Amino acid sequence: MFTSIASMVLCFTLGALAAPSATSLTQRSTTCGGLNGIGGFFDTTPNVTLSAWNRSLPNANDTGVPLVLVPIGERGGPGNAVHLENLATLVSVATNLWPSITLEEGTLIADFVPSNISSFTVATQAIAGAPLQFSTSVQPLPNNPVFCAVASTSAEGGGPRGPALAVGTDTDHFSLCQSGRANIIIYQPSVTNDGSYDFNTCYNVTVIFDDLV
Repeated sequence: MFTSIASMVLCFTLGALAAPSATSLTQRSTTCGGLNGIGGFFDTTPNVTLSAWNRSLPNANDTGVPLVLVPIGERGGPGNAVHLENLATLVSVATNLWPSITLEEGTLIADFVPSNISSFTVATQAIAGAPLQFSTSVQPLPNNPVFCAVASTSAEGGGPRGPALAVGTDTDHFSLCQSGRANIIIYQPSVTNDGSYDFNTCYNVTVIFDDLV
């Protein structure tokens, strides 16, 4: 189910083109369900990492377990291939080629390494019952300004420290579910899924923005 990291890097090397910077993204007034800048909702936060905070059981810290992108395959052919990634716990995949993430005007952008390979990685899928999925290409990819950060109001009461990732304004329906050897983030998991994860293993989490370390 998982794609070789080396083969993916080779594909990028053969066809790399300059990728647009995060600051070139077009501003959208509808981000955060129209609440951007109001009541703790904001659509931009640079150079962060993501983690999963367990909503049901005790957490070892106030940020939860680190999340990273894991390659799962590709679509398209030579010259226009798009590589697909799921968001998984670091402990379940043990590899991280995207060390930081930026939320830029509602679009989640991941920074790929090695730095000498130009690429563009954005979160392209956040639909009910499916993995939170990223796409990587040496060609520019469309913005997907459906995400938001929501400031934490519960850190002092034992909740997560950092702001929560939202789809629109929804922070409450992410889960971690088993998918082969990986434990991946699913948005609104469903027992009637496409077989990409085991619904019986799912548990509710809040996806947290954490400072880059």
